[in-house]
Amino acid sequence: MDTAVVADLRIDADDMALLNAPHTPQARPPAAAQGRLALGGAAGLAGAAAYSSFLLARPLNATLDPVNSYVSELGVRTQPASAFFRASDAVAGLLIVLLALVLRGGLPRDWRREAGWAALVVAGAASVFDSSARCTSRIPCPASPASPAPS
Repeated sequence: MDTAVVADLRIDADDMALLNAPHTPQARPPAAAQGRLALGGAAGLAGAAAYSSFLLARPLNATLDPVNSYVSELGVRTQPASAFFRASDAVAGLLIVLLALVLRGGLPRDWRREAGWAALVVAGAASVFDSSARCTSRIPCPASPASPAPS
């Protein structure tokens, strides 16, 4: 039976030098920067929790069928606790924008940082806008099978 060699497992002197090189820990950021990063992390976690408020639809007596409706329909003014769901979307959006601003100041300058924080700002701002612009007299909600349009 033939066996194939998958990898050369020999270690030479250069490999040993790399393995025995002294470890130099990275410098810790200053206390103020650590505080900002902790604030950003907390904002991100709280924003994610607020954005997950749809999980409370049943306990808050939502009348929508969870299988045949959209999560955004919880904010329609005819739904119970619609103000809570709109407010949680606004809070989530603001916290996501805060996270984006902290990340922009705390990450190394790179195109990925710029793209990432810009995407977070757009997502957070869209969430805030969406929470305030739902189903008004100027912007009527289209009727869906699960929720009639408000009158």
